[in-house]
Amino acid sequence: MCIRDRHDLSRYFPDGSHIVVESHGPHRGESGTVAKSFPDGAMIIISDVTTKQFSVRSNECRLTQMVTATGTTHRTEEWRLFDLVRLNDSSVCCIVGIHADYVNVLNMSNDSQRIPKTQLREKLQGKRASFDKFQNPISRNVEVQ
Repeated sequence: MCIRDRHDLSRYFPDGSHIVVESHGPHRGESGTVAKSFPDGAMIIISDVTTKQFSVRSNECRLTQMVTATGTTHRTEEWRLFDLVRLNDSSVCCIVGIHADYVNVLNMSNDSQRIPKTQLREKLQGKRASFDKFQNPISRNVEVQ
């Protein structure tokens, strides 16, 4: 690979990195967690404050410490950010923020909720079968059309 111009370079933040936006755009000063990084430098971020997603360019951001201004962290002894956890027999959610006494989760309806840590039953681990609406198996690194 040959880089001909400095504008061809961009920063890269792995998924799960905690960043703050430094650009002069609408998200200036916002901090959040990288949910997805794309090869062209675009990133999808989950905001620490609102837990909503927004898009930003990687060159407009910088890496921060793991603890945010709102007191959230990326892990505790038993839970980590983006863990899939069971709330009850029919409800699974994804952890999008961890606080001292509660976690913010994204439920199966794509709604954000604040849940006391005591209500989390178990972390889902291991290989699980996932299927699309046509019952085709879905796994990592597989394209879905």
